[in-house]
Amino acid sequence: MAMAAAKWRKGLLGLAALFLFVTNVAGLQAEELDWRAIRDALAQVETGGNPNVVGRAGERGAWQIHPNVSHRTDWTAARRILEERLDWFRRRSGRTPDAFDVYALWNAPGQYSQNHFRPEGLSKVVQDRCERFRNLYGAMKKSSPRDGRAVARSEATARDRKG
Repeated sequence: MAMAAAKWRKGLLGLAALFLFVTNVAGLQAEELDWRAIRDALAQVETGGNPNVVGRAGERGAWQIHPNVSHRTDWTAARRILEERLDWFRRRSGRTPDAFDVYALWNAPGQYSQNHFRPEGLSKVVQDRCERFRNLYGAMKKSSPRDGRAVARSEATARDRKG
């Protein structure tokens, strides 16, 4: 009887582990990423939201996309790149990415991977930028797109850019 119960528990644990693996790979985490907040926080950290910035290594646009990664510099391209890196991170680490991971994967995916996705393996500059992104992401995630202040800010920003 004890042997049957142990096999049953082992089978149940295996099934639970499989479920967690599948949901992680499929991106069905308990807390989904807020792509609007990621877009806005990433642009703020990279360029202050200025789409005309060209980086020292030739990165272009608000999200500083390197031409070797994509010839496009719009949010659609940036999101596709980031989604690929997040899926890769989930498969390699077995973890659900948090905001720190998101920025580390955007800014220094090779360095982060080589150090087994440990924050202390990143340079101090990248760690600081990851923390800045995490803080901005948290603040932007809290302000809903339906929040009047967030809408007013985005409309004012759009007016400022036009002229």
